[in-house]
Amino acid sequence: AKQPATKTVDLRYYIYPLYDFEQQIIGIILSFEDITEEKKLRASLFEQEKNRTLNQLVAGIAHEIRNPLTSIKTFAELLPQKAHLPAFQQAMAYHVPREIDRLNQLIENLIDYAKPRKMSRMPLEVGPLVQSCLFLFEKTIRDKGFQLSQHIPSGLWVTADPNALKQVLINLILNAVEAMEQRLMQAEPPAQPLTLTIRADAENTAVHLLIEDQGIGMDEHSRRMAFEPFFTTKPDGTGLGLALSRQLIHENGGELFLESAPEWGTRVVIIIPKGEKPDEENLDHR
Repeated sequence: AKQPATKTVDLRYYIYPLYDFEQQIIGIILSFEDITEEKKLRASLFEQEKNRTLNQLVAGIAHEIRNPLTSIKTFAELLPQKAHLPAFQQAMAYHVPREIDRLNQLIENLIDYAKPRKMSRMPLEVGPLVQSCLFLFEKTIRDKGFQLSQHIPSGLWVTADPNALKQVLINLILNAVEAMEQRLMQAEPPAQPLTLTIRADAENTAVHLLIEDQGIGMDEHSRRMAFEPFFTTKPDGTGLGLALSRQLIHENGGELFLESAPEWGTRVVIIIPKGEKPDEENLDHR
C-alpha cells in the first residue's frame, strides 16, 4: 500500500496555570499554535534583508576588488619588457600573491555571507569572526576618515551559529557606518574624526560584544520602534535589519540591547553564551 505523505509542522506551545474560585492552582492549560507559515515568512524576510545588505556590501567594496586586479594587470603588462630584471621579479613575487590572497579573502567572505545554511551552534572565537566582518568595510572606513577602536581579547569564545552571528555583525557595522556618513553630511559636520568602537569582554557565562558609533543617533520614538519590523528612518530601508538581528541572537540563546540619542550616536550590546575552545582536530577554521 502507498505510504501517506508526511508533513512537518512547527508548533509553539503555551502553559498557563488553571485556578479555582479560591485562586488555588488545580491544573494547567496547555495550548499549541501552528507557526509553520510564520517561520517560512520569517525565513523569506531574512533572505530579502540579507540580499539587500549584500548588494550594499558589493557596491561598497567594488573598488577594493578593482585595486588588486589593477596591480596584477600592471605586472602582467610589464612582464614581456622586464621579466629579465631581478628587481622586477622580486617585486612581482612579493606583490602578486598578496593581491591574489586579498581578492580570494574578499570573495570567500562574500560567498560565506550569502550562502544559505541551517542554524548550527558551535564554538566560535570572537576576534577572528569580527575581523572577517570588518574586512568588508575597510575601504569605506578608510575613505571616510573614520577611526576604528577595537578591544577584543584573544582566546574569547562564544557558542553560536557562525552564519547567523556574522549576519548580525555585518548588519550592525553597516548601520553604524551609514549613521556616521549621515552625520558627516549635516550642516555642521563634527570637528573631530568619528569613531567606530567594537569591544568584547566575558562576564560569568556570557560574552558582551559592544558596537558603538558616533553617528546621527535616534530620537526617543525611533529608538523605541527600532526593533519593530518594517519601521525605518532610511529612504531605501526595509526596516527588517534590527528586528531580524535580534531574532537571530535570541535563537542563539542571547540578547541584543540598543541605546541611542541624537548627536550622541548608537550603542548596541550583544550578549551571547560563552563557549569553550574545541580540540584542535574539531576546530572550525571559518
